[in-house]
Amino acid sequence: MPDPLQEWFRREFPNSPGEPLRAPQVTPPASLQHLHDDRLFGDLWRRLLAVIRSPVQQFSADGSRYVQVVGCVVLAIRPDGQIEVFPWVCTGLGQFHFEPLDPWSVALQGMPYRRLWLDMLAGHAAHEVLRKAEDRGVEASIDLARIYAYWA
Repeated sequence: MPDPLQEWFRREFPNSPGEPLRAPQVTPPASLQHLHDDRLFGDLWRRLLAVIRSPVQQFSADGSRYVQVVGCVVLAIRPDGQIEVFPWVCTGLGQFHFEPLDPWSVALQGMPYRRLWLDMLAGHAAHEVLRKAEDRGVEASIDLARIYAYWA
């Protein structure tokens, strides 16, 4: 017999761990409706929830340990204990690369730092929003796509 509390929990919190990732049904503000695509919105939403559910990924190679934090930055922990920081930088749709930071300018004090990780993910998503709009023949700019991505 199903547990009534479990049933209630699943009904009230459909995106809880262990449940399928479902995007909410939403309507964007009027100024952004022409950019909206339900399928892309759902994909962006699922990826965001996946990052929240599994914020840290790790692997080892060449004696170093690599730790990716909320899909935005990779920490390379070298065998001698030195840590190098490599944020993902997006210069266009599917054009991601690491941009090493100057070790003298980096201070790691708890991650993720405020909304920085959300801002980085939204910035990356903006390129997908722009490409999808262009594929549909909708006129848009990267600035408007960024506004949509932040809304989404």
